[in-house]
Amino acid sequence: MACARPVLSAPISTVCGMTTQSSKGAAWAGVRTAIIAGDPAVVADMVPALDEAGRRDVARELPGHISVVRKAIAERDRRRTTIR
Repeated sequence: MACARPVLSAPISTVCGMTTQSSKGAAWAGVRTAIIAGDPAVVADMVPALDEAGRRDVARELPGHISVVRKAIAERDRRRTTIR
């Protein structure tokens, strides 16, 4: 599921269809969706808009996600090399 760059008039609290107000896991789900979509600008817009609980949620989950993303990128690169 790709996350579109928000329209300037759209409230940042609803970027990627996720609220930036924390409900258990909602902040991380929105940030994770933007990361997976490969849109660092959306991530950069979302994180400062999070409340304290949302920032803690993201901070708790992000380290584990980094290793998953690194493995996925390595696998993608391996496949690209194999295809050529």
